[in-house]
Amino acid sequence: MQEEFLNSLDGILHDIKRRNPSFDEIDGLKKLILEILRKYKPKAIIIAGSLAEGKWIRGMSDIDILVITDAVRGEKLTMRSFITSINEVDAQVSMFTEEEVLMGMDNLNFFFISAIYYGIPVYGSECYQRLKMHLEKMISERKIKRTEYGWVFE
Repeated sequence: MQEEFLNSLDGILHDIKRRNPSFDEIDGLKKLILEILRKYKPKAIIIAGSLAEGKWIRGMSDIDILVITDAVRGEKLTMRSFITSINEVDAQVSMFTEEEVLMGMDNLNFFFISAIYYGIPVYGSECYQRLKMHLEKMISERKIKRTEYGWVFE
């Protein structure tokens, strides 16, 4: 693994820790990210959910990871996600192709919308930026916004 990437990953993970003071699973999360990189050859890995939003609470929150990869093309949906444990904290890993995420956002899949809107890309910033630009255009055209109760039409 390139030293530059590892240094960048360390910086991102420490920023996540700073925004979520009770999150102590940095080493385990880094290990999982590196395993995903080796195993699935992703275009992007995005930390999503409460951890990305700075709202992670020990004992209540899990870790949500969206992986954009062609490795799952043609796989059944049940084979595209798994849950693993990092120091007794569940980590939910969901894998989709870039095209599926784009189509999901267009069809108002709020997991994809929130993951891209609030997500923290730890790998694959180019893919993430394409998805983010698509989402920003969609939000503008469809007039949707995030409220404390979720995504709504204006």
